[in-house]
Amino acid sequence: LGDYCYKSKINPLVSATPDCLIRSRHPRDEFLILACDGIWEKVSNDQAIALVRAARSEYLTPAEMAAKLVRWALLAGSSDNVTVLVHILNVGKEDIICPDTAIMSLKDVGLSTACLRAHLVLDRRSRDLIHYTESQVISLFSELGFSEDVFSNLAEHHLDGAALLETTEQEFIEDIQMLPLDAAFMAAAIRWWEKTATWI
Repeated sequence: LGDYCYKSKINPLVSATPDCLIRSRHPRDEFLILACDGIWEKVSNDQAIALVRAARSEYLTPAEMAAKLVRWALLAGSSDNVTVLVHILNVGKEDIICPDTAIMSLKDVGLSTACLRAHLVLDRRSRDLIHYTESQVISLFSELGFSEDVFSNLAEHHLDGAALLETTEQEFIEDIQMLPLDAAFMAAAIRWWEKTATWI
């Protein structure tokens, strides 16, 4: 477990001894998330739970739920292995929360609902975005699930792809009138596009 160079016999930084917790199953237990440290580097326990619950409200498979969590960790800046397995403990549909409640639970843990659509960011590259027209930028924001008010502010500021890539988190809040959580998501998106600029 862990990197060998951190496991010296004198003052080891990584322990091969796991932390274990044994608890009885409860009928209200919904699911189990097994994930490596690359997830927990950027995603808190509460955020992971909220993300999986929100994905479950869309009736996704466990593999699709795990993929949502992986994509958000990558976009949030994880630089380590990001492996996730989601196991549903109660398979009945009656315990799935409604989408509105799922959205509120994401906001309660400091996440934009756009994090459920992180793949739309991960699949794009800055070399393509820089050529986006204003209408293509609005279309991207629509796909990410942002509000109609945001679209009109984008149009008012004539935000094309090149301008989008130069926009700061504060400008998203002040000029585009985005909610702080959504502005933080877009700032993470821009960091991703900068990081992957040379990727194929």
